[in-house]
Amino acid sequence: MRQELLTEDQLPDVLKEVLEYWRGLGGEDLRCDWSGFDLMAIPESLLASTMVIDIGSEMEENRYRYWGSQMTRIHGHDMTGLSPYNVNPKELAQTLYKDHSRTLENPRWYANAYEFIRASGAEHRHCSLGLPLSEDGKTVSQIIVVVDLTQADPRDKKGLLSGFPS
Repeated sequence: MRQELLTEDQLPDVLKEVLEYWRGLGGEDLRCDWSGFDLMAIPESLLASTMVIDIGSEMEENRYRYWGSQMTRIHGHDMTGLSPYNVNPKELAQTLYKDHSRTLENPRWYANAYEFIRASGAEHRHCSLGLPLSEDGKTVSQIIVVVDLTQADPRDKKGLLSGFPS
């Protein structure tokens, strides 16, 4: 598995649109909670590849509240209600754990480009955007993860994953 952190300039336009929506709700100041974030406001093409993680009092208690149907096709099963850290490949689960830990310590958006082998054995690449939400304006209560699957190879745009072997 490979991962590359993305800057705002490297985000695909569709993910920039979601980032701007979240910012408009006060997301960067933790003024956006789950009830204020409308999944239907993000581009329809992204709903099937979106996930919402409820944050527990311990990392092991974090659970997927929403698991888009396209994610089931990628990972081979529905993870609704399950821990993000049980996803396969295990390297991805470890990366998610680190991303979520970092987001809880420093509540800000993050973006990554990933490359890994799907449950089916096929090579997979995508870009994702993580957005923290807060019920109290201080701590993260959910993380919305929006995945852009529209590019067959994210390297085709802005050199993402440029150091990865083809």
